[in-house]
Amino acid sequence: MLPKLNPGLLSSAAIALSGLFACTPNPVPSPTPSATPAPSSPEQPNLSFAVDRQSGTCPTSIGAWEMLLPLEGGADHIVVADIRPAQVTASTERSVIYAAPLPTNFATCVGQATSPQVAAYRFEFRDGQVFFQIEPSAQVSATVVSRELVSGRPWVYWRAEEEP
Repeated sequence: MLPKLNPGLLSSAAIALSGLFACTPNPVPSPTPSATPAPSSPEQPNLSFAVDRQSGTCPTSIGAWEMLLPLEGGADHIVVADIRPAQVTASTERSVIYAAPLPTNFATCVGQATSPQVAAYRFEFRDGQVFFQIEPSAQVSATVVSRELVSGRPWVYWRAEEEP
């Protein structure tokens, strides 16, 4: 059972993160060839995923902002992907998939971006779009608590707890 959420905390986190998005106009972040985590500044995502290109012209990396709030036996995660304008394409209690159009210079991109350090997040590039998926591993009890669009970007609050 999930404890009651503190609306003030969520509102504060959403406001703080939404302030970041006014600073980054690109739907695909500037190339950062590192895996994760990326150098942190409010304007740049703190996670960077190298894009594994299969065909077409692709960005070298794509990013996300993540904030962790530790709990006994787990953590609350707030994640925002650096893609926009996004829309939800699928959603369950455990996962969410967003899609956003790629800029014309990357519209031919076919590839993916993942990282073993943050395996719950995956980007897929195909059909002129980028798909961002949150799907925690089967070893973790996870629940998507809230999903929103903030400045056109996917914003997801999810909770992970150790399996009993």
